[in-house]
Amino acid sequence: MKNLSVRKIILTLVLAVLNVVSNLIANLTVEGGWRIIWLVLGIGALAAIAYILIRNILNPPHVSVQFDQAVPIRQEEYQRHARKGLILLLSDFKPNPGSPAHHLSEKERLELAEKGDYDSLHLTDSNFNPAIIAVTAHASNLSHCWIITTSNTSERNQSRPYAQVLAAYLQTICGAGNFHHGDGYVIPAQDDDAMAKKTYTVVNEIYREARGKFQLRDEDIVSDFTGTSKSMSMGMILACLDRRRTLQYVGSHYDSAGNRQGDSFPILFTFAVKDIEE
Repeated sequence: MKNLSVRKIILTLVLAVLNVVSNLIANLTVEGGWRIIWLVLGIGALAAIAYILIRNILNPPHVSVQFDQAVPIRQEEYQRHARKGLILLLSDFKPNPGSPAHHLSEKERLELAEKGDYDSLHLTDSNFNPAIIAVTAHASNLSHCWIITTSNTSERNQSRPYAQVLAAYLQTICGAGNFHHGDGYVIPAQDDDAMAKKTYTVVNEIYREARGKFQLRDEDIVSDFTGTSKSMSMGMILACLDRRRTLQYVGSHYDSAGNRQGDSFPILFTFAVKDIEE
């Protein structure tokens, strides 16, 4: 509705200007001379501009996404691609089946997280490992990392209680830097549509915070959408539909049979949204 109102205002202004100029021409035709010729040329140019504006207002173009070449980052290239800022999406902590932490109860895991005992949780042997890889890739230049977590009314199926212990472990990787998590970076575990919209809002707020408080440009930050639900990933991707914002996914290499080969690695995605005509 807001865009429609803006279009109506622009259309009204264009028509008003055309009306004023046409009246001016009518008055000047009495005087004659070369001024009329230049004025006619001017109104012709104005009419052409008005036509383009009106056409785009009444029939706006569709958009397409132009992907740039994706950039896989291997360990030897970490320093060259390292960014100053990183935004992570974090799901509830899930140890891998072979991890020593797999046999711990939920209560025991939460107690270890509260104590900051990341060694006993074996974070690298869990679904948090992609986040650890994401941070490792940027550690040489990272100054700020935001961890967006999930919350719930129960103690289960939420990642917020694990943000502090993960941040403590990531601090050991970076050796420096600031890790931001807590009330302003929490997505309530609701329906997927609500989670997508909330994630979109929180990611945009983080970019504004980074510019205002830490003087980080959008291009200084990478947003990693690997470690959480599809709805939260979608919210982050939609928030980054800007050529200055870079997305990251921690992926793998697969053989011809679809089997994963080797270690996971970050992949950078940049793209631009372009207008297209039907």
